[in-house]
Amino acid sequence: MRTLKTLDLNGNMFRGSVPPTIGKLTELTQLDISHNQFSGNLPASIGNLTELTQLHISKNEFTGSLPSSIGNLDKLTSLDISENYWFTGTIPSYIGNLTELTYLDISWIRFTGTLPSLIWNLNKLNSLSIRGNGFNGSLSSLIGNLTQLNNLWMSENQFTGSFPYSIGNLNNLTALDISWNAFTGSLPSSIGNLNNLTFLDISSNIFTGTDLINILNDLDGSLSTLMFGNNAFTANLTDEICSLFQFDDSDVCVQ
Repeated sequence: MRTLKTLDLNGNMFRGSVPPTIGKLTELTQLDISHNQFSGNLPASIGNLTELTQLHISKNEFTGSLPSSIGNLDKLTSLDISENYWFTGTIPSYIGNLTELTYLDISWIRFTGTLPSLIWNLNKLNSLSIRGNGFNGSLSSLIGNLTQLNNLWMSENQFTGSFPYSIGNLNNLTALDISWNAFTGSLPSSIGNLNNLTFLDISSNIFTGTDLINILNDLDGSLSTLMFGNNAFTANLTDEICSLFQFDDSDVCVQ
């Protein structure tokens, strides 16, 4: 068993704790124990699996904090810890050491606080999801470092302040969801640089101003889905957008 390369237990009904002896499977490159009922703390010995490129533990019932030993797994390209509702605390800063990551999903947990600055070191990410946590504070302009991102999902948190202009650096974005936060002010005009964007959800924030029309003009019809309701835009702006542009899906414009 110590020479095992792939262990996939996804989608069973296994329960109980994951034994510390899992750390003996040091040749593993892929470990998927998602969609089970594992509980208790994730053992620190997981950090012995330094050959791992994929670690998926989503949709379980783990509790406590993530073990800091995950920071040893510097070959990881895919990390999914989502929908473990009983994990607590903040995103550990050592996540920023996992610089080979292309996929990171830490959505629907109970993480709080501000995002660690080291997360913006993960400049190989194609997909980042932090939805459904309690993250707060302003969003760093360093988000503009993540130039390989295709999908950015950060809805249902408590972010405040203006949305960073550096978002316009992410030219590969196809989907951007920042809904259900408390962002204020005008949308950065740099969103108009995102010519690959097909999905944009900015609904349920406190955005103001008229920049959205200019942004939509700059995007030149690439968007198929726009959600922008429940902000502080004027009714006139909403009417003008709906008359000038057509979308496959919108929460405001009636098709």
